Amino acid sequence: MRAAIPSGILGGFPYSCYIMFGLFLADSAIIATGQALQFAYRISVTYDDSHWMRKLLATKLSRLYFSMFSLLLVLSSLCLVPVVTNIIDPLQAQQMFVADFPALQALVDQYPSLTGYHPELTNSIFDFILYYGTAFCPALPLISIISLTLFARRLQRLKRNSILKTHSIHVMLWKALCAQCACFTIFLISPLTVFVYCLYFEVIWGSYVATLSIFVNSFHIIACSLCILWFITPYRNYVKDCLHNICGKKGKTLTVASSQNQYGLS
Repeated sequence: MRAAIPSGILGGFPYSCYIMFGLFLADSAIIATGQALQFAYRISVTYDDSHWMRKLLATKLSRLYFSMFSLLLVLSSLCLVPVVTNIIDPLQAQQMFVADFPALQALVDQYPSLTGYHPELTNSIFDFILYYGTAFCPALPLISIISLTLFARRLQRLKRNSILKTHSIHVMLWKALCAQCACFTIFLISPLTVFVYCLYFEVIWGSYVATLSIFVNSFHIIACSLCILWFITPYRNYVKDCLHNICGKKGKTLTVASSQNQYGLS
């Protein structure tokens, strides 16, 4: 079943179903871009100034922004092109859904905005995004594990040529990245995989699971933020000091250095 009943502010708008679906995919592309750039940046600062990756991501802020927007453009295009090229008449799609499932007429009478992507009205590009999602979403956790393992091996080699303090900072950032990747998998990739599979196989009860998946997806940002606050030691100490001050206890004074050495940190 590829239909939905939009609610909320856009609930009464005929094209709200297509708008919400596009926004959901765009949100996923933005989060994926941020996660990928964060991972790439933390690897780049482990190299010296002559390495191409450090030159691209860790020397000038403009280059980092250029890389971010370029990756975002690619991912957004993959997600939004099927949506933009499949803007169909919502009333025609509604009528075709009712013709296939006459029991939907009762829901249409109660919720006139019920519509969706009927298979006979969508083109092959929409099917491509489903094929792409069913193959790529389950592969992302494996890609994350392999990438983190390679990053850990990179840190082991770096330990031989860097001072202990610098290496400890990189390990701290690696642990934070592991926690963020775990949140990325639990709160974004897993729900998105379930959503795509329910849509692809047109599961009868898939609407309940798909709705729950979108709900779980909304917790990704707060979970990722909590991971950063906990695993990055200066942030954790600052939060503890704030809580101590709120509770009337005297906290420790925290100073965070802003200078950089050849590895991007000091």
